[in-house]
Amino acid sequence: MTSLDDLFLALLREITFAERQFEKVLPRMALAARNTDLRDAFGRQRDDASRRLARLGEVFRLIGRRVRAETSDTILGLLQDCDELLEAGSKPGAVHDARLVAFGQAAAHHQMSCYGTLLAWAEAMERQEIAALLRKSLEEGRAADRTLARLAALTVNREARAAA
Repeated sequence: MTSLDDLFLALLREITFAERQFEKVLPRMALAARNTDLRDAFGRQRDDASRRLARLGEVFRLIGRRVRAETSDTILGLLQDCDELLEAGSKPGAVHDARLVAFGQAAAHHQMSCYGTLLAWAEAMERQEIAALLRKSLEEGRAADRTLARLAALTVNREARAAA
């Protein structure tokens, strides 16, 4: 890669892949969650992923590129962990919910990292309209992380500890 534009496009394609994958797995996570608040949180995050994908489409339009996702080994690794967690043999319950929260937060942290970097690059390139779109997505990622952390602290982790 020879320019900031090239870096931006590569990471934009990576986060597009990630969002598509998370949009697919979040309904499965919601179904697997025993805790109803956690189930609801995953449902809301799926809706957020759909909005972020729409924003990413707008970013691609603004830079004059067609929407294209590129596979990310990081996301594939996270998804493999999630698939193992969601396999039929996994025992639902409090400890399972704690593992779901951990995966959800790992995904949110990856998203925040990507969106934060893309935002910084958009600002460096003086692309304020793009920066505004990315800022919204970054804030959604932060909100998802805060929600999961709060659920973990207030109920999920306590229930998992009691189940041990």
